[in-house]
Amino acid sequence: MQVYDPVRIRKSSMSLGHRTEAALRFEKGVDFESVVPSLQTAVGMLTELTGGEVSSELIDITGTVYTKKHIKIDYEKINKIAGTEITKDFVNSTLSSLGFVIKGSDVYIPSWRYDDIDLAEDLAEEVIRIYGYQNLPNKLPGGTLPHYGRNNNFSLEEKAKDFLKHMGFFECYNYSAVSGALAGHGALRVKNPLNADLEFLRTSLTPKLLDILNRNRGYSETVKLFELAPVYLSKNGDLPDQPYMLGMAVRGVDFLVFKGIIEALFQELGVFGDFSFNITEYPGGVLSCEMSFEEIAIAAGNDKVYTPLTGFNSIKEDITITVGNDTTFSDIVSEVSNTDDRVNKVSFKDIYGYALTLSIEFLDRSKQITSEETKNIRELIIKNLDS
Repeated sequence: MQVYDPVRIRKSSMSLGHRTEAALRFEKGVDFESVVPSLQTAVGMLTELTGGEVSSELIDITGTVYTKKHIKIDYEKINKIAGTEITKDFVNSTLSSLGFVIKGSDVYIPSWRYDDIDLAEDLAEEVIRIYGYQNLPNKLPGGTLPHYGRNNNFSLEEKAKDFLKHMGFFECYNYSAVSGALAGHGALRVKNPLNADLEFLRTSLTPKLLDILNRNRGYSETVKLFELAPVYLSKNGDLPDQPYMLGMAVRGVDFLVFKGIIEALFQELGVFGDFSFNITEYPGGVLSCEMSFEEIAIAAGNDKVYTPLTGFNSIKEDITITVGNDTTFSDIVSEVSNTDDRVNKVSFKDIYGYALTLSIEFLDRSKQITSEETKNIRELIIKNLDS
């Protein structure tokens, strides 16, 4: 007679697609303590009814010794699960009638329930089943529901998605694993990849977005894509860093329009002040930008400082300057803004070759600013930029 491993029987039967009566029996487990008595009974019947003789001793091939499994009984826990008072005597008598052996606080599991009873909750289920579910009090669980605060990052994420949707962007949901060609430097390799295209964890959202743009180049002249998802950056001796990133890629969109969409997104999310970002340009009129959404969330969560409206009018002027390749726009804005406290706002207006046109707003919050004052500030700005 045999006692097979139920797990192996189940796996083999399912993988081979061969369901037999034996498999159905053995995958549910066999009472191992009944094997020897059953074998002895069978041998006894053969010798008695057929006149046969026993030719050998009982041989145990594996020599497996099964130990008695026991669980600590907790009467209070049983009552708590049941929601009513069940006497200790009823619990003990019920378990004893089902074949359990109670010794002190230990309940020994009968061999035919060896794979079925593992927890104290299983004992409670046996007792309640005999007690009768119909005898349990018809009462809803008490207590108060836990209060969970508003997840601001989630709300900010939904706000960003909604804004970009109205700007004509399509949202992408890509696998976290990518091919080696899109993985980037220092990408972590998956030990059990599904296929060669999902072998590495991505370090950037941009490559996959560009790949999607390329595969959809016949769809439309203008395509806008974005993705909000984590990337995976390797770290020595620990789990990888998983910063949450916002990736954007467009084709057929003017550089300034794309830049304006990003700035409008910041304003929509409540990110104000001086900030910078890099837009990468590729052949075929493709632009991309990737930024940390975690940093955006931090900036959006900063305390806002209210600046009261002034009762005086501002004066706006445009100024065109010639810049070199090594001069950044942020440096120019910083230089102009720091020239005088009455420079209220500096914004980009146009560019042609190396000629950059800025729009400058002058404002004095204590009195009405004059044209003569703006002239003096403008001359000082030009002087500082020339130096």
